Amino acid sequence: MTFSCLFVFNLLTCLCSIPLCLAFLSGSDRIPAYGLEYLRFTIEDPRRENPDNLLPYVSTCGYILYLPRYSSKEILKKQFLCAIEYDEGFALQ
Repeated sequence: MTFSCLFVFNLLTCLCSIPLCLAFLSGSDRIPAYGLEYLRFTIEDPRRENPDNLLPYVSTCGYILYLPRYSSKEILKKQFLCAIEYDEGFALQ
């Protein structure tokens, strides 16, 4: 199943707050000084076996979201929630 970039962004913002989305996608929960309009991401398929068992992950340096080709929107939502819940970003504790 193929998902559009707009669908993925809308899903993320519906599942969690903007700071959590930013932290997951960029490693920081703050809006960049140059603004959100310049924050661009590439979505790539990691091409692994059994994609429904994989969590999405991000290369924050390259602004690449690795999004497996899930078999349904429900699995996509479940896996995104799990990935965001356990994401630590660059926050030091």
